[in-house]
Amino acid sequence: MTISLRATALAVTMTLAAGGASAATLFDSGTINVGDNVLASENLLQGETITYTFTAGANDVRILDLITINAEGFSEGTDIGNLLFGFDGNVTESFVAGEFDPNGATASASTSRSGFVLASGNSFSFTFDNDTTGSGAVGTGLTFSVAAVPLPAGALLLLSALGAGAVASRRKTKSA
Repeated sequence: MTISLRATALAVTMTLAAGGASAATLFDSGTINVGDNVLASENLLQGETITYTFTAGANDVRILDLITINAEGFSEGTDIGNLLFGFDGNVTESFVAGEFDPNGATASASTSRSGFVLASGNSFSFTFDNDTTGSGAVGTGLTFSVAAVPLPAGALLLLSALGAGAVASRRKTKSA
């Protein structure tokens, strides 16, 4: 059975500029904007797959900060050890030794991937595939935050120098 959702069951916490207040929003359109903190989670039964698709907003280029991938399962971690995940249809990664935290009959795992730049209007997808022989559901989670691409400091210096040069040139012309 395949569950294909376009960022359904996705909670987004947005920080509002006015007063630094936070608001939680159920996010099902898949559009991400600067300031969004994204948490996508789903319990998957054996044989189920879920795909989240995210699209950058229309006006800015985005940086997706550190992307954290989590899972909780049973069978002393065997089921989450068999869970596959990946970006843009390349679902070949799995949790490895050192990422597991066994707790008796249950276990959890966590790993992270570097963020990347996503241009306005472009999309990426992330898939969890629970094609395991373990018992029970596997809880999955994906979190990241979205920030503006920083303007290089050199660009600001260049603009300042050009502005200062223009002002000096204009003053020189007026006094002559």
